[in-house]
Amino acid sequence: MIKSKLFNKYITTILPIAIATLLLSMALIYNFLIFHITVELFTIIVAAGIFLFSWNTRGISKNSFFNFIGIAFLSVGFITFLHTLTYKGMNLFPGYDANLPTQLWIIERYLLAFSFLFAVIFVNKKLPFLPIITSYFAIIVLAFLSTFVWKNFPTSYIEGQGLTDFKIYSEYIISLILILATYMLHKKREYFGDRIYVLLIASLILNILSELLFTFYISVVDIFNILGHTFKMIAYIMIYIAIIEIGLTQPYQIIFRELKKTSKLKDEFMNIASHELKTPITSTKLYLQLLKRQSKKDEKSKILIGKIDKQVDKMTNLINILLDVSRIETGKIRLNMEVINLSKLAKNTLTDIQKMADKHRMVFIGPKTLYLQADRLRIGQVIANLLTNAIKYSPKQSTITLKIKKRGNTAIVSIKDQGVGIKSNHQKKLFGKYYQIEKKNKSEGLGLGLYISKEIIEAHGGSIWLKSAPNKGSTFFFSLPIIKQNDDET
Repeated sequence: MIKSKLFNKYITTILPIAIATLLLSMALIYNFLIFHITVELFTIIVAAGIFLFSWNTRGISKNSFFNFIGIAFLSVGFITFLHTLTYKGMNLFPGYDANLPTQLWIIERYLLAFSFLFAVIFVNKKLPFLPIITSYFAIIVLAFLSTFVWKNFPTSYIEGQGLTDFKIYSEYIISLILILATYMLHKKREYFGDRIYVLLIASLILNILSELLFTFYISVVDIFNILGHTFKMIAYIMIYIAIIEIGLTQPYQIIFRELKKTSKLKDEFMNIASHELKTPITSTKLYLQLLKRQSKKDEKSKILIGKIDKQVDKMTNLINILLDVSRIETGKIRLNMEVINLSKLAKNTLTDIQKMADKHRMVFIGPKTLYLQADRLRIGQVIANLLTNAIKYSPKQSTITLKIKKRGNTAIVSIKDQGVGIKSNHQKKLFGKYYQIEKKNKSEGLGLGLYISKEIIEAHGGSIWLKSAPNKGSTFFFSLPIIKQNDDET
């Protein structure tokens, strides 16, 4: 199974390279010109494909690296096209020797190297499309004029002598630029998937090797020229796999990475904002207590202060909920584990809730003592949340039953109501974050209570579930491991 996965993972990398090498070998044996045309046409097609893909996905990803690379490769592909047409043996431009295609090659490689360098700058930034497109168009026009019309571009190849110093030093400079681009890309690796990152780095390294090989050849058909073109082709295959294939077979990979980063930032903001809000609310609560003492004789003020106090309590509860969600998602929720009497905790919580819900009848059934190791406040929070939900969705004067029983080394807590019940299509989603039932049954809240309860119970090594049917009420269950058995029941 593992070998099969590894095979599937790397086959899309190895197979194209193997096929390309075979085709190139066949072309090279037959004719070097066919070899050269094969390589350059392949890179032109890949360049056009990268542009089309990046352009049509420009509105999806905030990572403008690929958008920039797409525009750059379209320009590079056009210069490559001119380089191919002017290559020695094509005989399409009479009066020009091997110097012209070599000049166009240098322009193409400078353009590619600088494009990779500048593309990294636009990682996770908005790309100014019009200025970038205009700049590349201007570069293409200047390249054409300087080589075909003005003929003032530095000489790069002399027939019978080989490469000029300008061409050789340019290849070294291009290599240094590509090395710098590789370093900058490495610093931004968090914005790419692991495989995309590795493929991009591999492409850059192959381009660097290609540049270095092109500093050694004397004849346009010698071994260094052949190897340089071969490495270039493999480098383009790497780009193809990284951008086009992964982009088409896994079109939302980059988007989900960005959403994950955005979600992380949101969680950090919620955590900070919740903490900052607690301070003024705590102060407000203290001031309200002082005002209550001073307004004992003023009934109207007392009523208003009481209403304000309730709203402050509600806001405090919402902030505590947001803080709990933030702690859960960042793995910072802490449990103060101690030996507790679950039965006593449940009865006390039920008594406290009953005081605020005098229009419902609450019943406790279970043993007098049932010990387990847990966080007293957190388990109390779960019980209170389930009881409060039962009150919200149950008719007045109905009975809510809190029952505890033992099953082996597990305590089972159930809270049963006589409410509206829950449809089966909602039950699976009910413990999800922000999920609430249809509007006619909604009460105030964020849809986070059951999500937090689930996380708390699972953090204790237990589980939570429910049984319900429309108009037949609901029963919520949760289980916790017992550390001490007690057979004394009421």
